[in-house]
Amino acid sequence: MIERPFSNCLWYLYMYLGILLILPVLQKMTKHMTKRDYEYILISGFFILSVCPVIAHCMGKNGVSSLVTGSMLGVYVLMVILGYYLEKYICVKETMIKWLLLIVIGETCVNVALSYHEWRVLIDNNKLTSPNDYLFYSNQEYINVLILSICVFLLLKSIWIKYEYKFSANVKKIVSYIGGLTLGIYVMGDFWIEMFLPLYYRGCARLHPMICVVILQAFVFIVGMIVTMILKRICKK
Repeated sequence: MIERPFSNCLWYLYMYLGILLILPVLQKMTKHMTKRDYEYILISGFFILSVCPVIAHCMGKNGVSSLVTGSMLGVYVLMVILGYYLEKYICVKETMIKWLLLIVIGETCVNVALSYHEWRVLIDNNKLTSPNDYLFYSNQEYINVLILSICVFLLLKSIWIKYEYKFSANVKKIVSYIGGLTLGIYVMGDFWIEMFLPLYYRGCARLHPMICVVILQAFVFIVGMIVTMILKRICKK
């Protein structure tokens, strides 16, 4: 458990522990940073660590030397700094919803197209050995996923600002209840994926892998939610 996560779904706990160790220093550092300081460290950091690997992959190159990337703040530390920046300088308004929604839809289409292209190239060259081979563009550290994540966060925040007062107490209760199930769904995710993989491979023989992935994830979420609900009820008794 020290060398690697006990389960793939627990990777974030190890990352979170590392963030907690450096958080006191980050808080003091960001407290005295100007807007330009934020922009410099975020733009330079994300460009080297999140943009350059994608460009290098497209060009078939190795990318930036590890001697450079190893001396910089990591992507997850930059994400924490980005959170401070968004909180300080980005005013989320309800008028941003349509633009954020367009970006989210557009970026999702781009990511799907990139993964499809990766899959197609591997198929044409007979290099596809597993579904993981064409998931290069699914790396959460890369710019295409980062942009989508940031926009989804801002979109949900702006939607909440605009429509919070319209939600009835029952709707808020349902959303809160489902939110309380998400950790259980996530933790059991790997198990259910393994259980449904045979069905996924059978589906890939008839349907496009992207469609099968969506169906697989829907099954994983629904079954995980049901099992988590049952376990919570048992624990309450």
